Order: sequence, then C-alpha cells, then structure tokens
Amino acid sequence: MSRGIIGDILDDDDDNSDFEDTPRAPARKERFDEQEYGGAQDGDYSQREEQHEGALVLHTTANRRKVSRRYFILKSLNHQNIASAIEHGVWATQKQNERKLNEAYYSAEAVYLIFSVNMSHHFQGYARMISPIGHRGSSMWEGDVSIGGQFRVAWQCLYDLSFNQTLHIRNPLNEDKPVKISRDGQELTQEVGDALSQMIEDGAK
Repeated sequence: MSRGIIGDILDDDDDNSDFEDTPRAPARKERFDEQEYGGAQDGDYSQREEQHEGALVLHTTANRRKVSRRYFILKSLNHQNIASAIEHGVWATQKQNERKLNEAYYSAEAVYLIFSVNMSHHFQGYARMISPIGHRGSSMWEGDVSIGGQFRVAWQCLYDLSFNQTLHIRNPLNEDKPVKISRDGQELTQEVGDALSQMIEDGAK
C-alpha cells in the first residue's frame, strides 16, 4: 500500500499521551452490523434532538430502509493531522460540519469520509465514521482552533490519489463541479463516493 507523505510521518512513530486509551481503528473495511445501527421498515423518517456528550445531536429514526452509504469530503490543514488521525483512530471537524455529519451517521448504514490535505492536490485516503461527534477536544490537532468535538473513525484505505486522475468525476451535489473542487464537509452522491473510494482502493493495490 502506498501511503506517501502520511506514511513517512507515521514511520516517525510520534506519541500523543492524550490518546493512549483510544482503541486503534481496524485497517480493513467493516461489514455493516444491522443490530448495531438498528433495523428499518418502510415508512418515513422522524427526527429528534438530544444531547450527546454535551453536543447537540439530530437523531433520525428510520421507519424505512436506511440509505446505504453517504460520503463527505473532509479537509485537513496539514499532513500531520491526518497522520495523528490514522494513529489514534479519531478525527475532529469544523463545528459547522458537526450537525450534518451526525445526521448522516444516524440516517445511513455507513458514512465514509474522504480526506484531502489543503494544497496537496491529492486525496490521501478514506475512513468510516464509527461514532457520533461528541464534545471532547484535544491539543493534538495542529494549526486550527475552530474545530469541534472528536469522533471515532475506522480507516479503510490509504493512498495518495492525484486530483489529475479524478477530473472525470463530477459531483451533482456541488453544481456538477469536478470532485477535486470541494470545500470541507462537502457531501458527495453515493455514486460519486463509490467511484472515488474505488479509485483509492485500486491505486493502493
């Protein structure tokens, strides 16, 4: 597997005592566990708000079958933050993204996050969101004080996929622009997310 700059940083084996008790994320793609996420029947969604670890969470109760997969682009200011996320199995995003990510977590069978470091002209890999966003923060994140609470992620695949290889992929949820033109928290259609994650998987083989 090619890990590029991220792999070089991880090889330095930097330690962060804030997360010594955080379980390592599995390196393989997890199967959806219907008991863990709840079953669903035909009907409508109902929504309710409650507090989860101090954060407002929008719950979507599925009375019909959940959406299979939802995808989002997440940006990082630097490679070190991605390396820390891989090492500790956690991520934190801008507060403005928290509500829609939590909503997606409860309304879809799986939420996948495709990461890109600013100005790198690459996607570095993708991970699955495996917990809602809470309130806990940490000083481990470099260069950004505007981020919110942390949540657990399970990394699926690491690979430096060049933007130039993705020019043919356009996102209908962002005015049909090339997928490389995405702001932090931009949602992708399932078809676009499937295609982009498959390119990452294929490149890592």
